[in-house]
Amino acid sequence: MHDVFVPVLGMAPDDVILTSWMQQPGDSVEAGAVVAVVETSKTELEIESAAAGTMGEQLFPAGSMVAPGTTITHILEPGDAAPRSRHTISPRARRLVAESAASDLATPPPAPTTPTTPPPAATLSPRAVPAGSTNRAAHTREAIARTVVRSWSEIPHFTVSRELRVGELVATAGHWRAVLPKLTITDLLLRVVALALVDSAGQTDLDVGLAVATDNGVLLPVIRHVPELSLVDLVAARVAAVARARAGRMHADDACIPVTTLSNLGALGVDQFTGVIPYGSTNLVTVGRAAPRPVVVEGTVQIATTMWTTVNLDHRTWDGAHGATMLDRLATIVDTPALFLGGGAPLAPSNGQEAT
Repeated sequence: MHDVFVPVLGMAPDDVILTSWMQQPGDSVEAGAVVAVVETSKTELEIESAAAGTMGEQLFPAGSMVAPGTTITHILEPGDAAPRSRHTISPRARRLVAESAASDLATPPPAPTTPTTPPPAATLSPRAVPAGSTNRAAHTREAIARTVVRSWSEIPHFTVSRELRVGELVATAGHWRAVLPKLTITDLLLRVVALALVDSAGQTDLDVGLAVATDNGVLLPVIRHVPELSLVDLVAARVAAVARARAGRMHADDACIPVTTLSNLGALGVDQFTGVIPYGSTNLVTVGRAAPRPVVVEGTVQIATTMWTTVNLDHRTWDGAHGATMLDRLATIVDTPALFLGGGAPLAPSNGQEAT
């Protein structure tokens, strides 16, 4: 038997609405089949089955408000008996909710605006809401405000910045557009920032989030296994991620906590900026535009294409030296096409031996 639950997105654990069921009890379900669709104030998310089997009982009716991490149904294997417990919540969800409660206790609640306005009740139990009662656009700014305030107040932010020479990166992107017209600088930067973290993460199947501006605010779709993707697959994955974010239809993969998130405002003419680390993450990479600027090379002033890059870090996890090391690796990788163009196969750690 396999639980099907509402993912805890990489932001504050706000409740979501279970808008529709895509499978019915007793249906034969394949692994990866969409079981249900839930809606937050900013997007819709398809919930997939992780295994093949038979659809169990729908534990909540469509239209219910459900806490992230809550099991909404089960996928039964032959011989499984239907469980009696209706409302369970995953350990990760319990942890996030506990952190939220601890944060709320640390800050005295504001006085009610009127004597008859009670404070909101904290609860994990489902509650039915009338169909169509939510207005995603109306609640977007409020949801963003809550998340940003929480992230900024709970995460001790600090930043390190460096001007990187990106002439090779820009030239390489231009060459590749002849065969991949949809390729952008962002695609190569996704690969670069992932590779810069391979050593510290100790693995190569790294996921990277991408900040995407939409009509419903900034969304953070996740691109899976970035260092292992070929450039063709990486471009396709980035295009798909942007499309689902702007359509407000996120995928189960977007519930993953990425190793880092990239935010690029260079196309809008921004030279340098900092950002707010997504709740649940420990860092964010922000980049400005690639532009010709004066640089000093061996005592002479020359013009080179550079890009200001800032690593925004959680000081509970990262120190300044860690950030400086990451920027140094970024500087090396962006100047070496052979590094950021590799991919499509796992990057195995070197053991000092040559393959024969």
